Amino acid sequence: MNQKNEKNGMGQKNSKNEVAQSNTEGELAKPNSNGEMPQRSSKSQPSGLSAQHKKELAIFLEDRFEVDDFVLWSDDPDHSYRVIGRGDNVDEYVVECDDHTLRSVRQEELIGFTPDDIRVFHETLSAKKREADVQPLPESVVCAETFSWEQQEEARRREKILLDFEAKVIKTKEEAMEKMGLKSTAFGDVKRAYANDPRWQSLVPKQPGRAVGENDRDPEVVALYMEAFDQTYWNEGATAVAIYPVFENLCGAAGKQPFSRSTAVRVFNDIDPRLRDLRKWGSDYVSKKYGAYPSDFQLKGPLSRVQVDGTTADIMLIDDETGKLLGRPYLTVVSDDFSSAYLAVDISFCSPSRATTAAAMYQALMNKRDLLSALGMNEEAWPVYGWPSGVLVDKGSEFDNRHFRATCDKFGIVYEYRERVQQGGAVEDAVKLLNTFFRAKPGGKHRIESTKGC
Repeated sequence: MNQKNEKNGMGQKNSKNEVAQSNTEGELAKPNSNGEMPQRSSKSQPSGLSAQHKKELAIFLEDRFEVDDFVLWSDDPDHSYRVIGRGDNVDEYVVECDDHTLRSVRQEELIGFTPDDIRVFHETLSAKKREADVQPLPESVVCAETFSWEQQEEARRREKILLDFEAKVIKTKEEAMEKMGLKSTAFGDVKRAYANDPRWQSLVPKQPGRAVGENDRDPEVVALYMEAFDQTYWNEGATAVAIYPVFENLCGAAGKQPFSRSTAVRVFNDIDPRLRDLRKWGSDYVSKKYGAYPSDFQLKGPLSRVQVDGTTADIMLIDDETGKLLGRPYLTVVSDDFSSAYLAVDISFCSPSRATTAAAMYQALMNKRDLLSALGMNEEAWPVYGWPSGVLVDKGSEFDNRHFRATCDKFGIVYEYRERVQQGGAVEDAVKLLNTFFRAKPGGKHRIESTKGC
């Protein structure tokens, strides 16, 4: 039995010696004359060690630490070290700190620990870190911060209000907010700050930010962006994205730092919409959308004011039965200024007169269901009708007469005559749009079932 154990012990020792020799030849490194460690290599190093040296290494590794073991150094317990080889003396190790520095340390100064020790050590450090995160700043650090007398007084005043609020001396949150001069969100932020760090220093007011509408953009850089806008934003295919590369090139040539793309979008949105639309869509679009000559009248909603105008239709009508040319009918349109909706479209062979105006206004006031039903159309297809508060017309004979004015006065409709021709652009555009539906293709014909005079 003893012989068997002795053989097993010898076998284990020989195995360890073989491993030690292998590690010594392949992994152990020794500092050179300059004190620098050679690079480790996966290949085996040349065997330049004496047999006595190899024997010492084997005993060294067998009795104490092995390569890649993690140890602690008694003179520096806050860092961990890894064994990478032996030093110049037999009782010294070359170890690598966790900050990648190399040291030669005596054997008795090193403390080995197992993987379980590493786990406990890691948990201890993690617990200390969590504890340090929730601890308030030391008074020495806080005192190093400089606060003005006004900031200290305001912070202490806030602290007293919060303490009174917690002690129910101040009954309601609204009263505490009023005393502190803060709104709900800011008051909640102050409470949370004091709960995390219950000292008056945590209540020192922060520096106010920029007021609404203020920015810190360099005027020269903004001028370069507007120059890029002038060069790029010119047609229907223009986009804000295409401006930025040109803007970057201009800033590079001028030696300026361009602002970010998100800031460029805000600068673009600050440009007058009329100017953007004028560059992209042209003057006709801007005149229709914004009104080239807006009046002082304020539109409060639908039917605040309507416009009435008429013209001849772009179509020639022929009687199906006789083949007689009837001529071009007249269109009288009533449109709402607020919504641009069509309230009435009167078609007749009578030239513009009080009769055509009256017919158009009557159609604008009445529900269109009976008309649509008689035409075999959906009764809900034209739901717009109502009594207008005002009317804007030109000074044509069909409007500039005592009968028109008397009728408006009787029914409480405020009439207004155009001061400029361009004021009627909205209704004239509506008439032009309707005329596009009457235009036949070259050589084509429109068919109507019947015709009636006025």
